[in-house]
Amino acid sequence: MKGFVITESEKRQIRSLYSNKGLISEQGEDKSGSTKSTECVPIEVIGTFDAMVTEDKTNMLNFINKLNEQINKNETLKLAKEEGSLYISKITLIGGASNRYGGKVVKPTMDNNYNPKTYSEDAKYTGDFDANLQLAEDRAKNVWTELQEFLPKNNITIGTGVVPTVKKYVIDTNGAIDKTNKSVIDSGEFNAGQIVKMSIDLCGSKGSTDIKECFEKAIIEVHFEGDKVGNKKHDCNKAVYEIYANGVKLTSTSGHDYASLNNLGDNKFPADKADGRFRYNYFEITADGVNNEFLNGGAWNKYDGKLLITAKCINHGLPPWGRGEDGKIKDCHQWVGDIKFSSQSVGETEIKPVGPESQPTIPGVTLSTPDNFDVPADVVTFEACKGLKQK
Repeated sequence: MKGFVITESEKRQIRSLYSNKGLISEQGEDKSGSTKSTECVPIEVIGTFDAMVTEDKTNMLNFINKLNEQINKNETLKLAKEEGSLYISKITLIGGASNRYGGKVVKPTMDNNYNPKTYSEDAKYTGDFDANLQLAEDRAKNVWTELQEFLPKNNITIGTGVVPTVKKYVIDTNGAIDKTNKSVIDSGEFNAGQIVKMSIDLCGSKGSTDIKECFEKAIIEVHFEGDKVGNKKHDCNKAVYEIYANGVKLTSTSGHDYASLNNLGDNKFPADKADGRFRYNYFEITADGVNNEFLNGGAWNKYDGKLLITAKCINHGLPPWGRGEDGKIKDCHQWVGDIKFSSQSVGETEIKPVGPESQPTIPGVTLSTPDNFDVPADVVTFEACKGLKQK
């Protein structure tokens, strides 16, 4: 028995088709931590065609151009098309014909805005209805024949086993053919009858991104821009924390081994950036920078791409902050400001670390605040590079 070869493009398509049927997970991962997810987008395109379709290739080229305009509006589909992984998983083709045939008026079944409609029987409909309806169907089928040639040339694959659902309508064009209605059609006041309307589910990969690559040049920001209820006042010099990412202690972009939210006037622990009473601290992750241990030591995949931020309050000789809501003495400020994770792969996520509400869970991790000096507390979890999402 002779062997056969499956191309990489065909492999991608098969994986995607099985993904849509639930036979493999939509979000696949290999051992290196590579992730890939598929997005399917419904798109509609309408084009005018002669009945044989092939008589004027310009009509098909215009149709493909309209399709490409829709694709370019969606970054996922656009990138998938460029890399050759874009495919059609479902297609419906509606063929239309003007409600005139053989010089006689034919009963329409769709209004001029392409909405199916029932028209009352009337003696004025003397044209050959069945022949006109067949013309509409032939137009759609002929477009399908042409699409099978034009789509692959435009880096769009038709999914394995995908065949169109073909529908046919006689469109209300006031009993005239498009040629007669040309002036009002060109003005936009009237729609053509000799059309094919294509509705497709167009699917593409959101891109293949390694989890480690996702974390490269990511930024963890610890900042204060007002408290939970919008109060901008914050007079405190008891909010200095060591910051850890998946257990790795981080150094800020200014070379600080802490994040400072102090803003009463203490300059011993300056933040990376100050704006009035607002404070900002930035920790960049790079393979060759001060926080390279996160990437080079394997912490990037400790929680399958999730990110756990731990904070430890630093004792720098000041008395305790006061009592918390539970009546217990707190060494530090009662919360850690806001924490933001941003990556070129997944965009930004910002969380106020005041509790576990709406935060991703990590087995064995309980979120709290670092109330006491030198006692680390897990304060925030992010999806980060798990379950990648396009910006």
